[in-house]
Amino acid sequence: MMITETLKADGYFHIYNHEKGKENIFYSDDNYMHFLSLFFEYISPIANVYSYCLLPHQFQLLIKIKPEKVVFTYFKLEGKFPDETASLEDIKNLSNANGLNNLDVLGIHISKQVSNFFNAYAKIINKQQNTLNALPTKGTKQYTITFKREELKDNAQLKECISYIHSNAIKHHLAKDITSWRYNSYNAMLSDKPTKLKRLEVIDIFESVEYFIKFHEEKIKQHLDCGAIPQ
Repeated sequence: MMITETLKADGYFHIYNHEKGKENIFYSDDNYMHFLSLFFEYISPIANVYSYCLLPHQFQLLIKIKPEKVVFTYFKLEGKFPDETASLEDIKNLSNANGLNNLDVLGIHISKQVSNFFNAYAKIINKQQNTLNALPTKGTKQYTITFKREELKDNAQLKECISYIHSNAIKHHLAKDITSWRYNSYNAMLSDKPTKLKRLEVIDIFESVEYFIKFHEEKIKQHLDCGAIPQ
């Protein structure tokens, strides 16, 4: 599927990567922790986090972008918009006045914020791996992280996406069951400990904790019975 959706306010988005050659982007527990720390630092101001799974060579994230006014206010306070713009409508009018008709200015800033997050993490990996591996006679490698996105339109798609994300470690033979992989959000959904995830909203999508568990179990069984978890 060609993924062309623009990140936009109030939208649910599955954000993921598929790096060529499945080259690792996580090499240690510290890498996973740095990624999550930066993720919440960059993404929490503009989006709510519904689920995630991190594997050595990939990430799978489900977020919901916050409402237009919330996102606009954040970027305004960050100095992303001119002082004379008091609202998103002012931004649109200014863009149109400059010949940029119907330009999704807010969407551009949302996408840039997500890109800034990945760039910040890539800098950590570049410094780490080039310090470990670079030799005087060889150039240093630059790690880059690209991402794709897919907008989800309804609860049926959200359920499928959440269960797919949580099952990813099983698919890649890194875990035997859904609860044993440390770097996904499944266990956090069943915990009563404080979390930055939108736990209650996720459970509401499934209507109950019991059905959340059952849905995941049934999906995993279906895929294992047919011989594979789908790509």
